[in-house]
Amino acid sequence: MEFTTEKSIGLTLLCVGLFIIGVAVYQGVAVFSGANIPPSIAKIQELVIASSSMDTSGVKIGPMKLMVNKEMNAVIDMSLWAVLMLLLVTAGGKIAGVGAQMMRDVRIVVKE
Repeated sequence: MEFTTEKSIGLTLLCVGLFIIGVAVYQGVAVFSGANIPPSIAKIQELVIASSSMDTSGVKIGPMKLMVNKEMNAVIDMSLWAVLMLLLVTAGGKIAGVGAQMMRDVRIVVKE
């Protein structure tokens, strides 16, 4: 097996792809285990319904919060982080696959 430019590029792509996969898996595990926090992307405000009505027992109903913004933001941030890590793992796999294909020896045998 001789080492050509195509094989060196293939080896480089294989290493880069495996590095991307490793970083994505490490970051995903670090965020979901609680060691790191995901970047804050979602900025959902509290959804409050102002109500001045009374229920059936005559008690006045005040404003109601329908969503708690801190927990919803955390769920959305972690979901987006998981999608990003999945995208990086997929891209790293494709890059490593191209690199592995470039490293193979191609032999063409013509049968007569």
